[in-house]
Amino acid sequence: MARYPIAWALVPQLCAAFPAGRRSLADDAATLLARVDPPPRVLGAEHIPPNGPVLLVANHYQRHGLWIGFPGAAITLAVAACRPDDPPVRWLTIGGIRLLQSRNRGPEVPLTRPILRRVADLYGMTALPPTGSVARSLALRSWMGGARDGAVLGFFPEGPEGRNRGLRRPSRGAHLLIQHLAGLGVTALPVAIYEEHDRLHIRFGAPEPANLDDLMPAIAALLPPSLRGPYGGA
Repeated sequence: MARYPIAWALVPQLCAAFPAGRRSLADDAATLLARVDPPPRVLGAEHIPPNGPVLLVANHYQRHGLWIGFPGAAITLAVAACRPDDPPVRWLTIGGIRLLQSRNRGPEVPLTRPILRRVADLYGMTALPPTGSVARSLALRSWMGGARDGAVLGFFPEGPEGRNRGLRRPSRGAHLLIQHLAGLGVTALPVAIYEEHDRLHIRFGAPEPANLDDLMPAIAALLPPSLRGPYGGA
């Protein structure tokens, strides 16, 4: 089975304790993946547009021993191979960790919010403030504004609830977010994350309309049948 050295995933958190302004997301993603054996396999990278605004919509594939940062790094490097920007992908990430993160319940773990915000700032990502806050609306507006700069945006519509047991229906608010980006003329790419033959796979699909009703089945079609969840007929 592939080895994912979780200790190296702590590097960004350690960097957050220092006052450095920015770090290279592409370089640190490469450092993280250099210690994965066997390395992730990337399929369909030819679908990544070489320029213009792009929205990557991926399933949140995570399990014990495989942190979502590893597939996120693999996606980031695949984009970096054909687009020169750094960060190659402007990720939308969680802003805090709850004790029962998979159910979005329970108290928030102390200090995780400022640490995750600091890590996001280091890499040009956007960590989401609390639901319903003005800060959250402003953060989302800033993140989506990257489309006007021709950036690649990335997010997981399942939110932190996604796991390795199959695709789940999108989190609340994902429909509105994608609808807004569709109005900006953003090209959307479905991305499937899964493990096969003890190896992490990243599979990019063909461009799709920025419509979650189309994108979720498109992600499902890229996944092995056992991981398609409620989209099993895809």
